[in-house]
Amino acid sequence: MIRLSKKQKYLWIPMIWMIMGVTYAFQIYIYNKRLDSDCEPFSFIAYYLPEYLLWAFYTPFILKLSNHFLVKGNKWGTLLKLLPFGILLSLAHLFLLATIRWVFYGWYAYQQISGTYSDYVLTEVATHYFIPLLFFALVVAIGYMVQYYHVHQQAHLNAVELENRLTEAQLENLKNQLQPHFLFNALNTISMLVRQGEKKNAVAMISGLGGLLRYGLENKETQWSILERELEIIGKYLSIESVRFGDKLQFKISSQDDLKGIQVPDLILQPLVENAIKHGLKDQKEGWNLNINTYGIDHYYVLEVRDNGKGFDPLSTDLGNGLKITEQRLLKLYGGGAKMEVQSSLGHGTTVSLKLPKTY
Repeated sequence: MIRLSKKQKYLWIPMIWMIMGVTYAFQIYIYNKRLDSDCEPFSFIAYYLPEYLLWAFYTPFILKLSNHFLVKGNKWGTLLKLLPFGILLSLAHLFLLATIRWVFYGWYAYQQISGTYSDYVLTEVATHYFIPLLFFALVVAIGYMVQYYHVHQQAHLNAVELENRLTEAQLENLKNQLQPHFLFNALNTISMLVRQGEKKNAVAMISGLGGLLRYGLENKETQWSILERELEIIGKYLSIESVRFGDKLQFKISSQDDLKGIQVPDLILQPLVENAIKHGLKDQKEGWNLNINTYGIDHYYVLEVRDNGKGFDPLSTDLGNGLKITEQRLLKLYGGGAKMEVQSSLGHGTTVSLKLPKTY
């Protein structure tokens, strides 16, 4: 929403009225030039411009007065309250304008004004009274429209801000649903290793788990991270899982160097990797291979998780909570600009690709 400062208002209001006054005076001059070739443009500008400059002086007060009444009451009641002010202002304006013109013609002597000063003033008031009243109504109407615009713009901004806060809360909720899974898995594995007496592996897992917890606390207030950091955390998570599953699990993480600094959603790869281990690889006795690749193609950055597990039919199988949450996060963060693609077939593994637009 664009709002003018007081300094800008004081500059623009007289400029607008001056342009209107000069334009109107010039139109009258052209019309009279056809009838009298000796008429001069200065006389018309000097005659009509003061009227418009006076309105430039009145306008801020009219706007302030009308806004005061508009805030406190309904518009019809406001019009009735403003009417006496409009009448008084019109009378004062005509009296002041007639005085200015009387003085001007007395000095400039372009044309003679017959009668006395009081007669001239009364004639101006009687013959032109309706015009300043119209000007007053015009300023009030414009002020009302501007205020109406600002009120609705502010309401729109408030609605957008509320929607953004709701979206942030929903994203935070989705993110919070992701974090416990690998923490619980890690704690269960540590417990199992301690019972089996494998203290060295248990200590290694506790160290890795500490890194994951530290990362979760550091990124608690944001939905974003950089790809290099995200891959580092996934590496720590898979290292923990490697202790849990032993030599069964082999993983490889690769990324183009020029992509490591790009911004990606925080913990966006974790549910994909967890899903691959939990559903794709769990029934295999050995040879678990998990590959994580990131690369750029066309207008997207692609984050890909590929496993050699049992696979499934994407059309008839539920994707699971982790992938559904990932889809929801992408929709809220990118507004439909990002895609999640799942390619899988029975016995040939699964590939989940996240396509993030390069414009973000």
